[in-house]
Amino acid sequence: DPVCNLANITNADSDANFEYIVIEFNALVDNVSTNQQFNNANGALSATTRNNNFNLNIDTNTTLTSGNIPVTIAEPVISNLVKTPPAGAPDAGDNVSYTFTFSNVASAATVSAFDVRFLDNSIPVAYFTVTGVTVVMSDGSTYIDNTVGNVIDITIPVMAPGVSCTIIVNATVVNNVPAGQTINNTARVVYSSLPGTGTAINPTGEVTPGASGNAFGERDGSGAVGGLNDYLDTASATLNLAIPAIDKLTPAPLTYAIGEEVTYNLVVTLPEGVTRGLVVTDDLPAGLVYVTGSSAVDISTFNGSLPAPVITAPGGSGDNVIYDFGDTSVVDDNVTTNNSFTITLRAR
Repeated sequence: DPVCNLANITNADSDANFEYIVIEFNALVDNVSTNQQFNNANGALSATTRNNNFNLNIDTNTTLTSGNIPVTIAEPVISNLVKTPPAGAPDAGDNVSYTFTFSNVASAATVSAFDVRFLDNSIPVAYFTVTGVTVVMSDGSTYIDNTVGNVIDITIPVMAPGVSCTIIVNATVVNNVPAGQTINNTARVVYSSLPGTGTAINPTGEVTPGASGNAFGERDGSGAVGGLNDYLDTASATLNLAIPAIDKLTPAPLTYAIGEEVTYNLVVTLPEGVTRGLVVTDDLPAGLVYVTGSSAVDISTFNGSLPAPVITAPGGSGDNVIYDFGDTSVVDDNVTTNNSFTITLRAR
């Protein structure tokens, strides 16, 4: 505890007014685990106050003890980062948008968050080209966009309690994207309790004595959620790119005599972009045998590259007919009516 020894004091004033001695000092709110106002894992309030009093001693005898003066530990809290992936299952050439939202929770015990940094460096350049970033601050406050390529990097110098941020990232799916890819993406927000590493905020001009993150410095996001320096939040989202589709059309007529041949049409629709290792299998039922050499592939309405298939057909009753096309591609023209081809075969 601080002790101020004033030695001997003489009050030579003889009027009826009181004379005062004012002692002013700075107290540092330590960055320790017992100084918590919120559970940053879920944003729940865990109110913490600190009481302070002083004793007045004359000749080592206590003559007066003041009442307790409480101060409330206040913190910023951003624990609601949400990432919304593009709707549907896009393919090559599609324009898509990721949306991110977060806010500094408003409450009587919340203070401003400083040096708020949003970072998403997991939008893969192999699948997307970022075309633009839009940032909307609910109070119109200042932000700095340090985005380079697909690395989304936004800094907000200060977020007051109750202020929210929305970030929209627009991108285009690259023209050679492999079909059916699952893309996992994680964004992160970190912030601190003071601007910079601590500033002179008192009339005495004193500054925060410790480095950011240590016991005598500001609290920051250098730790893990639930730990001491837990001023951080993350959010993940999964996007599945479009996959091929197949439709086996019903033959006409539906009734056939023994020995008669049935013609089947298989309509295969590919996503725009690249489909690797495309294999189409017709699972003929027992009692039907593939007619050797009866296969044909119609690409008259297909805008892409489709190698001639390697056909495997054992020829027995109920044996599968397998068409191995290898790697295929569809032009990314965003026209949905030219992404299909038809396989025709006969069985009897």
